[in-house]
Amino acid sequence: MDEAITHYQKALQIKSDNAEAQNNLAWVLATALQASLRNGHQAVELAQQANQLAGGENPIILRTLAAAYAKAGRFSDAQRSAQKAMALARAAGQSDLVEQLNGELKLYTAGLPFHQESK
Repeated sequence: MDEAITHYQKALQIKSDNAEAQNNLAWVLATALQASLRNGHQAVELAQQANQLAGGENPIILRTLAAAYAKAGRFSDAQRSAQKAMALARAAGQSDLVEQLNGELKLYTAGLPFHQESK
């Protein structure tokens, strides 16, 4: 994960408006299994930028934004973002994503952030 963070940061130094790199780095910073790698406030900033670049209609980026908000303790924002992501994913027929978001939304409603599990 340390190496992934370094690569995403380098990609953003080269092209600061790379929504995919912003989103991926935000996801790692919000959900990393290793607590020392997580940074909710930086994750929110990156996810908000990616969401703005994507026009606010990408369910994957909205999922990341929800996870970042939750990591930063902004659970009502996390719930709203996750609900919008679910609606977009449902409309696009992305049932697996809807299922993932539903589980994460339950955490946010309970005031808990989402963290990746070890594999």
